[in-house]
Amino acid sequence: MLVDVFPTPIYLERLTGYDKTSMIDEINSVYDVDNKSFFGDSKNTAQIHNNDKFEWLNNQVKEHTTNYLRQSGYVDDVNIVVQKSWPIILNSGGSVQLHKHLNSHLSCVFYLQTDTSFLTFYRQADYMQTLPIRTKVDSPYNSYEISVGVEEGAFILFPSSIPHKVDNYNKDIVRYSISYDIMLTTNEPTENMVLSPTHWKTL
Repeated sequence: MLVDVFPTPIYLERLTGYDKTSMIDEINSVYDVDNKSFFGDSKNTAQIHNNDKFEWLNNQVKEHTTNYLRQSGYVDDVNIVVQKSWPIILNSGGSVQLHKHLNSHLSCVFYLQTDTSFLTFYRQADYMQTLPIRTKVDSPYNSYEISVGVEEGAFILFPSSIPHKVDNYNKDIVRYSISYDIMLTTNEPTENMVLSPTHWKTL
């Protein structure tokens, strides 16, 4: 038998109860969308989490990040701090290139409007990849990528350091998603944890 060790938890839930039209209208009024692939983090300094019309989403991010930590076996008495947030808008033919978010601890994506889409995660170097041997058949132990299917209302949360991308989105429905970069901090100095920025000093 094989025993899986060192798995990486990816959190996926379906959210309901939001005003899709109002959120899309607000994004369109704040951001100037002018091409097939639009990324609010590189086009505008406006932060979604500071917009009152997205307070519902802020609350969802906090709730589900707490659930993620609990289900993964980690402490949940930490500050869940949004470091950055932005919309991604893809028209037909748009895509998101391979990247990772080294500026944060956790990242999440809420799919406000989309046809069926896929978020592909890429495996980073691990013990099996150091073996000098060819693969014979596909298996979870030698695959380098896995695609997670998402639909409208999906909320996905994962460690920010995992490389991921969105392949060409070839659908008629414009794809609106919102990404958050999250930091986990503590109010008191704690070994191996990040102290709250309220104690920091810019030099």
